[in-house]
Amino acid sequence: MVTSVDNLLAQQIVNTVKDFCGYDINFINRTGIIFASTNPARIGTFHEIGKRAAASGNTIEVTQDDTFTGTQQGINLPIYHNGRMLAVIGITGKPDEVRKYAYLAERITILLIREQEINAFSRSQSDKKHFVVTALMREEKPDREYLTECLKEFKIDPNSPKRFLILQVNSRYNLVNLSLLEQKIHQLFTQIGITLFTFSYPREFLAVIEESIGVQGVQTRLKRNVRFESK
Repeated sequence: MVTSVDNLLAQQIVNTVKDFCGYDINFINRTGIIFASTNPARIGTFHEIGKRAAASGNTIEVTQDDTFTGTQQGINLPIYHNGRMLAVIGITGKPDEVRKYAYLAERITILLIREQEINAFSRSQSDKKHFVVTALMREEKPDREYLTECLKEFKIDPNSPKRFLILQVNSRYNLVNLSLLEQKIHQLFTQIGITLFTFSYPREFLAVIEESIGVQGVQTRLKRNVRFESK
C-alpha cells in the first residue's frame, strides 16, 4: 500500500496542474517542508500552514500573504488515501479562484497513487509466478510453505498431474515487438485456462499446465495465433 507521494510523482503532478490552471502549486510533507513545487525557490522551505493542515487533517485557506511563516494566500488541502494522510497540496492564489484546482490536483494524485498500487500488485503476482515456475522446472528446493501459499493463491492443485510447457521465440523474431507477443500469449493462456506461466529472458515462455489440458491442443491453438517454435 502506498503511504506517501514520492518527489518525482509530486513534481509531475504540480507541473501538469499548473499547465492547466496557471497557478503555482506545492506539495508539503507532514513536517511542513515543501518537497515539490512549480516555484523551484520554494522547494525545501518551511510552510507553516501546510504543517498545520497536515497535523489537523483539515483544509486551511489563507487570504493574505506572509500572515504565517513561508505562506502565501491560497488553499492547503490534505490528501488522504485508505485513511492515511499522504501529503498536503497547496495552491497559491485567491481561495475562491484556486479552490477547484486544489480538488483537481487531489483527484489526479489519488488516481496516480491507485495506478501505482495496481502496477505494484501486478509486479508482485508476476514475481510469484516466476518463482513457482522456475523452482519447479529446475527442481530447486524452495521454501515449501511459501510455494504452497503461491499455488493456493493461483488456485493450482498441487496433487494433480501436470506438464511443463516451454515456448521458444524464433531467433528471427524482432524482440522490439516482445511486449505485443507477451500480451497475445497471456490472452491465449487465459482463454485456455493456464494461470501459471512466466517469461524467461531472452526468448522463452515457461508454463505449468494441468495434464488434462493436453499439450498438443495448447500447441495447436498457439501456433494458430502466434508465430513461434515450441518444444
